Amino acid sequence: MVVSKNDWLSLSAAAQMLGIHPSTVRLWADKGLLPAYRTKGGHRRFKRQDIELWLETSRQQHFLRPAEMMSAVLRNIRFHIAESALAQEGWYAKLDSEARQAYRTSGQNLIKGLMIYLSTQQNDIEAEAHALGYEYASRAHRYRLNLPEAIQAFLFFRNSLFNSIYILFSDTHTSFNAQHQTLLNRATAFTDKILSNLVETYLLMENNA
Repeated sequence: MVVSKNDWLSLSAAAQMLGIHPSTVRLWADKGLLPAYRTKGGHRRFKRQDIELWLETSRQQHFLRPAEMMSAVLRNIRFHIAESALAQEGWYAKLDSEARQAYRTSGQNLIKGLMIYLSTQQNDIEAEAHALGYEYASRAHRYRLNLPEAIQAFLFFRNSLFNSIYILFSDTHTSFNAQHQTLLNRATAFTDKILSNLVETYLLMENNA
């Protein structure tokens, strides 16, 4: 059977069809979770029918894949971290415009880190959780937030993330099952580890100041 050019998708086209970030498609392909083929130039190509089968299987299982869920959460979470919501936070009022933008970046990094962790199904959370914990601790210390305020800042973004996940389940009428529970358990363990590293790192910074 002759395969036409229209039957092949680039990495970005496959990502758009799946509704996820291209880096996630690349990750799935490298791990063998999504069939991919290489051109002579080394570029990844995907068969349209493979992507369609992936989507159809997902719909039949009524299950939101981790990366798909995080992509939807990224779209929904903007409401929760809008300026009006942040303005009600005492720690946020102490920050200048540069610091506020830095914390927004940390919030985005939290979501990306969680997406990668859930998508790869890796069990070792130490490295990524330590990096994010250090990021939140160093930002708080640099902008002169005390430890309770540093914790409140992290919890604001963590709670916004989880609220968006719950809203996603409700809006898509997705049946909550054991797989979703496992997903949330892993997300909770990951963010708890970040918080633990945040506190530990902040105290070390205070002792060395």
